[in-house]
Amino acid sequence: MTRLIDPPLKNLSALMAEMGDLSIQSVMLAIDSYLYDKDTASQVYEISSEISKKYFQVADLTFDIFLRYQ
Repeated sequence: MTRLIDPPLKNLSALMAEMGDLSIQSVMLAIDSYLYDKDTASQVYEISSEISKKYFQVADLTFDIFLRYQ
């Protein structure tokens, strides 16, 4: 039986996983930039912006979960 809190927690987990994947991608681009002298600054900046957006989505969802299910 599914609890009421399970769907928002699943969404929160998915958002956090996406943030982790983006972070790994960003670090790999930075390493490539260092090792192979590639210009990846614009790509890293775009990924950083996406991570920031997801950060605020996570914060909003967490706050919503606390309010609804305390």
